[in-house]
Amino acid sequence: MKRALPWLISAVLLVAFGASFSELQRVRKRFGEVTRPVRYHRHSEVRQTVIAQQLARVEAPIVVLGDSLIEATMFPSEICGHAVVNAGIGGARLQDFGGTGFRLLDGNHPALIVLALGVNDALSQSQTFETDLIQLLRQLRQFSRNVMAFGVSDVETGPLVNDSAALNGIIAKQNAVYAKIMGGTFSPAPSLGRAHTVDGIHLAPSAYWKWSSSLFAAIEAAACSIK
Repeated sequence: MKRALPWLISAVLLVAFGASFSELQRVRKRFGEVTRPVRYHRHSEVRQTVIAQQLARVEAPIVVLGDSLIEATMFPSEICGHAVVNAGIGGARLQDFGGTGFRLLDGNHPALIVLALGVNDALSQSQTFETDLIQLLRQLRQFSRNVMAFGVSDVETGPLVNDSAALNGIIAKQNAVYAKIMGGTFSPAPSLGRAHTVDGIHLAPSAYWKWSSSLFAAIEAAACSIK
């Protein structure tokens, strides 16, 4: 019996170790499942879905294509009797809407399409702004004969902008391109003064009020003149 006791103790310890190891592996597997990164949808894909759903609910709307400044804008539900669809997508550039425009507007005929894009083109130092604009206009006019553009606002040095002077130089050239190509259907953005952003690009609340008021007035003037 004394000789068998050590073997018995070893067997018990071995079984206990096996059970503990099995439990440890189970816990590690479960922990891995819990901490595995969640795959979220890309923001632009979600926005496109939301915009498409809104377009499907209205007829002859005013569609405002833009970037994060437009996406964050609180538009009135309608202007001059036309429903307003906020088609702003954070980070968007002109060429991004070149392909997306067809998918978003498929089957829809807006009374007016508004372009309010450019700052992301400037940030990426796009060398094709004019050709991208011409191409986009050619596509959009297949859906509506009424297309207008709202100017690109100046930026400031801040967390998102290292050199505002250089970037504003690019933006000035973009606005000149808009004015040349769009003619009377181009409305420049208002001057917003100093310290008008929260991070160099996105507008502070007081500046947003002035900027959006100017945007709404430009849209109303264009929409109310549609025959």
